[in-house]
Amino acid sequence: MIGFIRGKLFHIGSDFVLVDVQGIGYQVYVPKRLLANLPAVGGEVMLYTCLLVRDDDISLYGFDSEQGQKIFRLLISVSGVGPKAALALMSVAGPERLAAAIAEENIALLTSAPGVGKKTAQRIVVEVKDRMRQMTASAPAGCSAGEGAVEQGAGEAALALQALGYSWTEARGAVVSVLQQQGTMPVADLIKAALKLLAAGKVV
Repeated sequence: MIGFIRGKLFHIGSDFVLVDVQGIGYQVYVPKRLLANLPAVGGEVMLYTCLLVRDDDISLYGFDSEQGQKIFRLLISVSGVGPKAALALMSVAGPERLAAAIAEENIALLTSAPGVGKKTAQRIVVEVKDRMRQMTASAPAGCSAGEGAVEQGAGEAALALQALGYSWTEARGAVVSVLQQQGTMPVADLIKAALKLLAAGKVV
């Protein structure tokens, strides 16, 4: 079991990152929401990981919190939910919001994830609802709603820019630059500010 990895961010893909750990590059699949909150290439990154071994594949999945790691493991324990669907769910909502949505039987939010239909969403609710309720009830007090909102807004803005035709790397870079320069702001304003940076060619 590989519980976490820490190293230099070597490359950012559309749904994965390469982390250089003492000269070895680990390919780690991550939720798209997380991509918007990573440091620049070359910076240090730490990801809580889940290693899945199959007959024809060995893959690492990474998250920026232990809660994200636990939720991913719960999701893939549901019959018919593989890692791709679990990542899709974790890409449309952060760990706290996703856990709350399952606990509250919010089928609409779950089915907003690509590849997750109503039957699958209902199965998720039935099989892990109680465990999600326990998780949300025992969440550390230090995890403020404000921090979750910032993470959620950055992810939504980056996804919106991607929908406008920008690559994920461009979208993520623009969002991170705006947040670093101007601080937090409403998602609509974040998108506008990021578009200005992209139009001006100020995002590498």
